[in-house]
Amino acid sequence: MVLSLLPKAPFMSPWGVGTYHRVEITATEAEIIKYARNVHFARKVNFANLLAALANKLGVDYEHIRLGMAADFRIGDSHLDVTHGGYRGFGGYCLPKDLDALIAHLERRGFSDGAELLKADRDFNKKLLKQQGLTLEEVSVHDAEWIRKRATKTGGAN
Repeated sequence: MVLSLLPKAPFMSPWGVGTYHRVEITATEAEIIKYARNVHFARKVNFANLLAALANKLGVDYEHIRLGMAADFRIGDSHLDVTHGGYRGFGGYCLPKDLDALIAHLERRGFSDGAELLKADRDFNKKLLKQQGLTLEEVSVHDAEWIRKRATKTGGAN
């Protein structure tokens, strides 16, 4: 973790009426929260892609599976669209970077089992991208940037 020098600061949940409660957290706790959220989203994208591949193999509609999962408030619909951004897998500025940062931190702290678990997610994502002729570097941009790049490459809009 990079910070650790800052004093405790307030945190309030941004997700909806009735969910707001004030908690004092340290900078390190805030960093862990940030990494945990983005790594959770990366893992959720991978799991959705795994389920989509299974659905395809079984001849069933992944969209029905996605809707059924999203209906559970504990899961929700974020990060279940397996073609978000026009490709399968995760990219963007934060998810790959934060996954790598947490892997490195776990390794430095001696949590090799946890690091290996997250490396499997990274490898799964790289394979998904490779199957589409993409690299992590190509998709590690903002969605709008990716759409522009793809339109330029294909000679048109989506």
